[in-house]
Amino acid sequence: MVETQISRRGFSDEYEKEYIRKDGSVFPISLRAWLLKDDRGESVGMWGIIRDITERKRREEELRRINVELDGFAHTVSHDLKGPLSAIKAAGDTLVFLLDTKQTDEVRSSEMQVAKIIGDGARRSAALIDDMLSLAEAGQEPEEVREVDVSDVVTRVLRERREAIVERGIRVADFNGLGTLVANPTHVYQMFTNLIGNAIQHNDSANPEIAVSYLGRDRRGSHRYLVRDNGSGIPSEDLDRVFVPFFKGRPTGETGLGLSTVEKIAKVYGGSIRAYNEGGACFELVLNDYRID
Repeated sequence: MVETQISRRGFSDEYEKEYIRKDGSVFPISLRAWLLKDDRGESVGMWGIIRDITERKRREEELRRINVELDGFAHTVSHDLKGPLSAIKAAGDTLVFLLDTKQTDEVRSSEMQVAKIIGDGARRSAALIDDMLSLAEAGQEPEEVREVDVSDVVTRVLRERREAIVERGIRVADFNGLGTLVANPTHVYQMFTNLIGNAIQHNDSANPEIAVSYLGRDRRGSHRYLVRDNGSGIPSEDLDRVFVPFFKGRPTGETGLGLSTVEKIAKVYGGSIRAYNEGGACFELVLNDYRID
């Protein structure tokens, strides 16, 4: 096709292909060619421009990812948020009717049930909005950082989730010695509250346990943390999708944004997070101390 374009028009459209370096690595290029003619109009050769478009492809992939997230936001607003709002509206209409009815013990009981539906719907809506805002802000560079005691953060998270831990009879392994991390305290809290909350929510063991461990530094000097439970683990088909915004896996009533938020924050610190199964669901978090120039 390129040859046809050049022979007919004297030049080709820009097209893309992969190019192999001497070391065997492959990278994308764009190529455009023109026909060279002499004074008599005879074709004597061709010349072209080849560009390394690796960065452009990276930006395109980032734009594609952002568009996927935006599609997810739009879907969530139209579906997940519409659900509780519809319930609130229906319950509100019912409450108006009940309040205009002769008050008996049975009517008052119905009013209390309807009021509970309104409250639950409002809380679900607020939780979704809060999670969406957290995800949107997670990728922002922190303006202030300090040395954060990770054990203190984990203690705070466990204190806040004590009711769920006690209710489910979850044993929490000793987590002392988690070290310190130069980071924004809110970022550290967001990561561990989501990971620990996930371990609490999805641990289906008859004798549930969760553990938070510091694995030391890797060869690059990055901090490594592990949050794990002893449940049945993550379905193998879901391992590659748990960090995708709005992916919920097994029905839990959650928004599917917690792990996406953790991944976004980890990238801010030049790190990463991966999920795997080993005696339960495991989330290994790699983070670097953040330095503000």
